[in-house]
Amino acid sequence: MNRVDSQQARRVLDRIVEAAAQVLGCRAAAIRIIDRAGSQVEFAASWGLSDAYRDEVPGEIARSRLDQETMADGVVSVPDVARDPRIWHPDAVLAEGIRSMLSVSLVGRLGPLGVLRAYGGIGHRFSDEDVEYLEAVAAHGAVAIENAKAYRLLADLDRQKSKFIRITTHELRSPVR
Repeated sequence: MNRVDSQQARRVLDRIVEAAAQVLGCRAAAIRIIDRAGSQVEFAASWGLSDAYRDEVPGEIARSRLDQETMADGVVSVPDVARDPRIWHPDAVLAEGIRSMLSVSLVGRLGPLGVLRAYGGIGHRFSDEDVEYLEAVAAHGAVAIENAKAYRLLADLDRQKSKFIRITTHELRSPVR
């Protein structure tokens, strides 16, 4: 995917998390996507989270029970981050002002792509309607992610095709010895 298209996909994901946080009236939201190797979840977009917090959160799927459960179960609600054993570094989470979380799986045609998570501040509780809304947003986010991946694949194939044609043309023009 070229730089412009990558930036466009990033802007779409940034808008998704910002709108999700604003509609839900929560502190922050983020999209974490599984890397190509399938061992890491990386922040693709976030709104309302500090750089320090994003750097603190584990990237390894094996260490992130919350991400594992979300991708397996579809939805995970954490009403009190201070008391939930799935939360990695609860002190850092609390210092960020996060008191509750709602996570939904981003599911593509071939399975989980990552998670969309909303972060509630003091006194924030997520409702059943919030779950439905976040699931709908996640479905649109998954489509955006898959479209970006498909575009990147097509661009890579186009570059390979052009390289093949250049090499073949050069070989055909070269005299036979």
